[in-house]
Amino acid sequence: MMPIIATHRRRSLVIAVAAIVSSSQLSNNAAAEDVAGPWSPYRTALIVVADNSPQLTPSCLADVAADLRRSLQTTAGAAWTISAVDAEQVPTALLSAARVASAASPEIAPAAPHGEFDKHIFCTLRHDGHAYRILVREWDTACRSLGPATMASAVQRELIADAALAAVCRAFRLLAKVEPAESGKMRLSVKAGGLLSDAAWPLLARQGDAFVPLLRARRRDGDYERARPIPWTLLELIDVQRADSGPPVVLCEVRSGVNNPLASRRRGRHEAWALAAGRPDGETTLVVQSQSDKKPVADCEIFAVGPEKQTRSLGRTNVEGKLSVTSTDAHPLRLIVAGRYLPLAQLPLLPGLEPEVTVPIAADGRLRGTEDWLTDWQTEFLDLYVRRRALMAAASVMIERGEKPAATRLLDQVDRLGSPAERIQSLEIRRRTAASGGDPAASKIIDQLFAKVLATVRQLDDAAALVDLRRRLGG
Repeated sequence: MMPIIATHRRRSLVIAVAAIVSSSQLSNNAAAEDVAGPWSPYRTALIVVADNSPQLTPSCLADVAADLRRSLQTTAGAAWTISAVDAEQVPTALLSAARVASAASPEIAPAAPHGEFDKHIFCTLRHDGHAYRILVREWDTACRSLGPATMASAVQRELIADAALAAVCRAFRLLAKVEPAESGKMRLSVKAGGLLSDAAWPLLARQGDAFVPLLRARRRDGDYERARPIPWTLLELIDVQRADSGPPVVLCEVRSGVNNPLASRRRGRHEAWALAAGRPDGETTLVVQSQSDKKPVADCEIFAVGPEKQTRSLGRTNVEGKLSVTSTDAHPLRLIVAGRYLPLAQLPLLPGLEPEVTVPIAADGRLRGTEDWLTDWQTEFLDLYVRRRALMAAASVMIERGEKPAATRLLDQVDRLGSPAERIQSLEIRRRTAASGGDPAASKIIDQLFAKVLATVRQLDDAAALVDLRRRLGG
């Protein structure tokens, strides 16, 4: 994706979407806002800016803003209303960050005017000589989170507003309070959920879309500290439940790489919230590395698990431990990071939500060497087993024919090849030395590798079959 060229301040047009609070008696404290959340519209500022392309004149921006304003009003209905604000209210740092398509949400995000707007929608326009390109990113004030980029294009000036509307709907992130449901599921009480029309729900929250769970700690004044995402966890929307009375409730399934990611962390002043992930464009680069020494782990295969638990390979990590995962129409993936023999990690991933995700695994530099050694050992063991079985099968035929001297010679060759039991014993000795020292978690993985191989090869011990042949030969 090409970065958006910086715009001149004089060519910027700022339109704000500011909501009218439904009740003038509503208290400003956070507890009251929680109760009224499903009936409180989003106070949203829409900022439309452009680069210095000659096609994007001030009159063009004015037309786009007016058309987009009308479309947003029609789409969201009572969930927001539209009014204009001054461009100076937008912090320069936030405006600059929102206009870069590949940038992740800042670790310490720039502050926006608190209490004035719930959302800032940044719509950046440029013309590349062939078409109009539109980049949209959203800033959530309560969570201090800059959302991922969504892209759109239009070949004609008259189509810019329609393309921008689709990109805004993909970028807009609903905010919700999280409550437990049945095992493995969560209920979301969505802000402004009671004000969204049936037609607006599919545009902003489809089945299969993801929410990012957050922990928000209340201060003593009732307000919230900055939200912290719960790592390795996503909530996948499975149903929007509507009732005769009350706002709709969103039911989500928990996708996580850790056990009980929400239940074990909600203590004291901490509350569980969720912010829709949006429908990002682009891809995410996975970086697989050892959790002990931070070194990249190459040749790990990445699998995606489908709804029927079928798996498909996305490829293997390169020498830098990296693999790019492309966009999936905003549906989260369930990934398994595997070595040659064992799964090493599992995690949910929404491609495009972050430009890069580091996956620490319980493995160190010994893993690749151990896998190579075990592969060679198994090749030699299988060769031994096949040769022994071929000789034993031939000896059995000779015994049936009564050709005992020939059978004896064949069985003597079997003995000279060596016993599988001896090879298995040597493997057990190697297991003890290979799994000693180093990082304990990595040593446990190596021990599991040997255990898996041993469980397989022990089933190939042909000692009993050889004893039976000797018995038949003697009889």
